[in-house]
Amino acid sequence: MEQEECLVKLEKTVVNLLASYKEVKQENNLLENRLMQSKRDLAALQERLDLLYEEKSTVLKRVDAVIGSIEKWEESFAVDPSKGDVPDSEKVITQEPRQHVLTLDGGTS
Repeated sequence: MEQEECLVKLEKTVVNLLASYKEVKQENNLLENRLMQSKRDLAALQERLDLLYEEKSTVLKRVDAVIGSIEKWEESFAVDPSKGDVPDSEKVITQEPRQHVLTLDGGTS
């Protein structure tokens, strides 16, 4: 009888262990699936991030080029007062008329 009780107890323990093992295995499968999905999501996000960095780099290069163009344009209007420069926007092209004067020798100047 005592052996019978030990066998029943052993049987219940084994059944409980198998049930626990089955639950743990299912949870492990779910976690592995979630991990795989997370890895796929991470790869997609990394690819998107790489594209955004590339786009940012392109935009920065274009902005730098525009700023460089603006700086060159501004330099074309630069005035150096020590040289008596006048800004191009204030320059008026005038040409004083030449007066032709007769000289005593018959020539003109």
